[in-house]
Amino acid sequence: MMCQIGRQKALPAPGLTHDCLLIVRRFLAVGWVCVLASPLNAEVLEDNAVADDLEKPGYVEHDLNHSLPQRESLVRSFLIPEDYEDWKEELFREKTLKLSLSYQANSMRASNVVMGKDYAAAGFLLFEAQWTPFNFDEDYEGGLVFTYNNVHTLGSAAQPPLFFFNTGSMFVHDALFLDVDPFVANLYWEQWLKKDRFQIRVGQHVPVAVIDFSRFADVRTSVTNPTIGFPANVIPFGPPAMGLTAKLTPPSPTGFYATGHVSDINSRVDELNVGNIFDTGDVFVAGEFGYNWARMGADGPELDHVHLLVFRADRASEKFFPTTSGWGFKLAGEKQFGKWVTLLNYAYNTASGGGFGYTSLQHVVNVGAAYTQPFGIKGEAFVALTWGKELDEGQCGVVPCFGRDQTMLETYYKVLLTPNMWITPGLQVHFDPVNNPETDAIWVPMLKFRVFF
Repeated sequence: MMCQIGRQKALPAPGLTHDCLLIVRRFLAVGWVCVLASPLNAEVLEDNAVADDLEKPGYVEHDLNHSLPQRESLVRSFLIPEDYEDWKEELFREKTLKLSLSYQANSMRASNVVMGKDYAAAGFLLFEAQWTPFNFDEDYEGGLVFTYNNVHTLGSAAQPPLFFFNTGSMFVHDALFLDVDPFVANLYWEQWLKKDRFQIRVGQHVPVAVIDFSRFADVRTSVTNPTIGFPANVIPFGPPAMGLTAKLTPPSPTGFYATGHVSDINSRVDELNVGNIFDTGDVFVAGEFGYNWARMGADGPELDHVHLLVFRADRASEKFFPTTSGWGFKLAGEKQFGKWVTLLNYAYNTASGGGFGYTSLQHVVNVGAAYTQPFGIKGEAFVALTWGKELDEGQCGVVPCFGRDQTMLETYYKVLLTPNMWITPGLQVHFDPVNNPETDAIWVPMLKFRVFF
């Protein structure tokens, strides 16, 4: 029996799931050989030539490092006064204080909807700060990190995270741009025990910013797919919450790393949730174990990556939507060939709802590729194909789930338009949407931008 990828009008036959999983396993077995195979004669990098790629997008430090003007933009002119940027750099050198202000937005329109509006758009203003008063750039370095978000729907458009109700897709179109009151997303102390080797952060922070590494996982400028960029469709993490994260990093870009995380799963998006974890004890727990290979290729530094993420979520007893406890794992990797980077991952999950109410998928497979620095301009051209299968529980948080499966494709071109502005036109195609049986595919073009001040 062949594995049917697409819409299922009824529950799959008993043998279908087994056949699908058998094909998935074979697919992954072949794929991981390609992901992990590296040239035996490649020059291994022992410096920080790929340090930027080793930071997950969403890390506050990653944002702060990118808030200064970037090279290799399409338009060289820069509208922000140079004196302002010089002041920011001087503030860091003299006061160990980094500051960043940015605005980001995403707009999309669907070719077909079953209800409501056929377009969605939202933006948010983001202020980020990091102050490192204790042992800066030495062992036992410590500092305070703070971010403040103001997310809002643009005009009369629908909200991007809820737009899948309008289109009937099983996949959330964009899980990040949820319209809520202004809130503190991060307020935590970051403590290093050994410089650049072992880090602990405690306080309110964003779970997905510290787990499930991918160099493309920045929903604001890169992939929007809710199983890669902000994977709330398949990993049951919650909003910014009181929690603890510990990370062990290798002494050089090549090496093993490990991350452990625990946080309150009942947290609210628009509240400072310090202390809530002690009220119910409902938590999201994750451990990530990975390895990076950094080397010098023909076109410059190259980075390969593989990780195993294991997670468990309690039932979120204080949410207004139904949730169930469960566990899961994700095996993911990226392999670079010159300017090309391939991506392959598989995720399995048994928890429903999660902290956002979007977690509804039991199986997910992603395969994709990106071409970096097209035309010598900073950015990437990306395409990925995703297959997912729902849990079979009737209702998973705010999402109906009846064991159906669906496929989607996403492609985008991310380009550094000016030294301080990214722009990303993209397209999602949702094939045989499970809650929109009258159409074979929904085409969702989108446009994103991000500008730093």
